[in-house]
Amino acid sequence: MRLLPLFACLAIAAPVFADPVKELPLKRGFYVSSDTPCGQASNATLSAVTRKGISYAQAECIISAIDRTAPTRFDVTDSCTEIATGNSLGENTTTYDIPDDQTYVFIAEGAPSGGSRYCAQNELPEPWAHNDVSQLFE
Repeated sequence: MRLLPLFACLAIAAPVFADPVKELPLKRGFYVSSDTPCGQASNATLSAVTRKGISYAQAECIISAIDRTAPTRFDVTDSCTEIATGNSLGENTTTYDIPDDQTYVFIAEGAPSGGSRYCAQNELPEPWAHNDVSQLFE
């Protein structure tokens, strides 16, 4: 009987990641920090997952690359622009854990460092509850 070297067996059994993907597996729309009720969202706790990227009150971020590094982990490279000034904030790579299509968690230094969950627009306070933002989420 012929035996494969141990490393060959491990390579066959281990799933391969670092798989480029086109879009994050998140529902498009508004996300609020996990520890904040949807109805109490503010500029500090709100983000928007759009077809282009994840944006915040102070910055619009456009994704240029997404690599799946584990079943629910993604390295996201994006370029952000400060909304008030139009100044570039540079390119960043952030790791996200996305356990389902309505939740994401930032991963910093290998540990969760903050997360957000989807909130329906009509659950948010004004001015977000009734703004027409449909073109952002198409």
